[in-house]
Amino acid sequence: MPVAEPFRALHYAIAPQLGEVLAPPYDVISPEQRDDLYARSPYNVVRMVLGREHDPYAEAARFLREWTATDILRTDDLPAYYILQQEFEALGRTFVRTGVIGRCSVEPPSVQSGILPHEKTLAKPKEDRFKLLQSIATQDSQIFGIIQDPKHEFAGQLLAVTQEKPLVEVTFDNVIQRVWVITEEDFEQFVARHAEASNVLIADGHHRFETAIRYRDWRRAEAALPTPHDVDYTMMYLTSEHDPGLVVLPTHRLVFGLAEFSPEKFIRELSGKFHVVLMERHDGQVPETSLFVVVLPSGSYAVFPKQPPLSGIRPTDGETVLKNLPLTILHSVVFEEILGIDKEAQLQKRNLEYTEDAADVQPRVSSGVAQIGFLIRPVDVWEIFAISNAGLVMPQKSTYFYPKLPSGLVMYQM
Repeated sequence: MPVAEPFRALHYAIAPQLGEVLAPPYDVISPEQRDDLYARSPYNVVRMVLGREHDPYAEAARFLREWTATDILRTDDLPAYYILQQEFEALGRTFVRTGVIGRCSVEPPSVQSGILPHEKTLAKPKEDRFKLLQSIATQDSQIFGIIQDPKHEFAGQLLAVTQEKPLVEVTFDNVIQRVWVITEEDFEQFVARHAEASNVLIADGHHRFETAIRYRDWRRAEAALPTPHDVDYTMMYLTSEHDPGLVVLPTHRLVFGLAEFSPEKFIRELSGKFHVVLMERHDGQVPETSLFVVVLPSGSYAVFPKQPPLSGIRPTDGETVLKNLPLTILHSVVFEEILGIDKEAQLQKRNLEYTEDAADVQPRVSSGVAQIGFLIRPVDVWEIFAISNAGLVMPQKSTYFYPKLPSGLVMYQM
């Protein structure tokens, strides 16, 4: 089962300018945003996370050396846990999510190891992150983990800690980020005990977690290292499954590039498998009992199963949960059977694009950039745990845990 420990974090020593040096995770930074981050500060961590130099890996190592030598970056004297609380707006209201940053043992994700993945990974981003780790031996952002917390004890203890004044409070990406540093042995034992007794779901960071395993194996093949060693761990943020600020947003789908696509034929074929209702007025919402909403130039259509599930009955086995998941039905029945987009094409995104912005779907369909849009309902955390605990994975881009964890706030040297 997962082993959680405190560690000596590497972090910025320029607290007044902290908001200017943070960055989002590498996989959500657009070229335009990267340019903006470069302009904010000559010390912005994006230079290490996703550099634009000719050799970004070598340059990331150079920046790390220079910033460490000039005390821009500093390592804490004592191992600690770092409580991160994020206050943010979503779904028309204010949320507060609290988690603890520590280091967690790396083992291949599985039910047996207690580290549960919920989606498959791709080779290209893992290769990129591996080259970066080879160069800088430092993790600039955390794996996002959710811990099972049946008695709400983990959530309660973290909230109790946050009653004190935070060491750091900074606003980044419209999110208030608060940090507490905890070195008390009782708290260390509390976190270790709960991690060891629980499965930990990887909410975000599947590619980086698998890269940490590969990096550990590479380092141990290169040199004789003591056991345990820093390479045997990865930096992880853990929050409770019952945290009131745990928000999962949907990732919507856009289909493009289909040869000889006919919207009329598509609706006919769709109606043969589902109950399809033209929505007279569509406000961008997905009806609660529907599977998803189809957006075409002619209008929006709510799609319902022909045999709706029994109300109030929650399946307990992961295989049934996955089979009935609207995203599974969308990818297997609509994409594969009706539209002819096979699993490999889906994985490589040959005819698919993804967006978190529901308001982006209709304009892109109306303009002809996309042929079809699919608006999705968010997945519940219990569904993700049920599927993962059964050793199964969900379709790509099934979840969008909001907000993302910032890069550069707390870093881990391996």
